[in-house]
Amino acid sequence: MIGMSKMMKYAFLLFCISIPFIASAKKILLPQNFENGKNVLKQSMLTVSGAEYVLRYKYDLLGDTITMPKGASLSFNSDASISNGFLKGNDSNIKADAAFVIFYGIQFGGDWNVRHIYSTWFNMNEDTEANTSNFRSMCMLTGDNHKGTIYIARGNYSVKADKKYPSVMVLNSNTELILDGTIILEGNELESCNII
Repeated sequence: MIGMSKMMKYAFLLFCISIPFIASAKKILLPQNFENGKNVLKQSMLTVSGAEYVLRYKYDLLGDTITMPKGASLSFNSDASISNGFLKGNDSNIKADAAFVIFYGIQFGGDWNVRHIYSTWFNMNEDTEANTSNFRSMCMLTGDNHKGTIYIARGNYSVKADKKYPSVMVLNSNTELILDGTIILEGNELESCNII
């Protein structure tokens, strides 16, 4: 029979070994998931509430909708991105360096809790339709229940209002906009429209 002091040593050793696993239990590295030559992000890969999902690869949603688990966040490494689909937040967050382009053709809905939102995260270019969609997506990442800041990087961005959305950007009450670029509203047939 093992003496009490040896048992305590084994218990202490087991405790020390398990600390890193306990501390990072909510950080989940998303694996690659190839289907027909594309790395596809599926709803079944995001199921743990409160988890931080770390993206290290380029993922395609194939036009599908991913609903985030309650309180979960997406954390992007330098080569990671998500394209072609819809992300629905559930008190969700996004973490990425301002220099990373992480969204290509992504739309947002639901409830997001993103403190710092960068135009550089989106594939901003000379395409008016894409820029308009990207600016609207940035606004969807803000909310009235938390303070958020949208940073618009230097550059000229053409946008267009339409009957459905006469305002290109609708800012929530707790949102600050830091504009280093120029937003150019293209002509249209509407009697009134605005950028913000």
